[in-house]
Amino acid sequence: MKTSPQARARTRKIEIFRADLRPSAIDQIIWAVFRGAQQCEKHFIESLSLDEKAVFNLSQLPNHHRDPFDRMLVCQAIAYDLTILTSDELIMQYPVATAW
Repeated sequence: MKTSPQARARTRKIEIFRADLRPSAIDQIIWAVFRGAQQCEKHFIESLSLDEKAVFNLSQLPNHHRDPFDRMLVCQAIAYDLTILTSDELIMQYPVATAW
């Protein structure tokens, strides 16, 4: 089926219009951060920074776990007397409260 040049031009204009309506990557990031902040507030979740108090514990940790992020969580839990919710048996070997 052949389309006329006018029909192709209208189709192209619609495609451009639709592309303009799609959110940009930065818009999507801003929306995700905004929604994340709303969810944190709704569920009383607070951010915990990695500070000197927590990092001090890093050199004291036995080398049960090689994942640096998990070791960071263990350090924060020790420094601030927190419980880690995990089923990771390696984390459970550290001197930190865990629950699952």
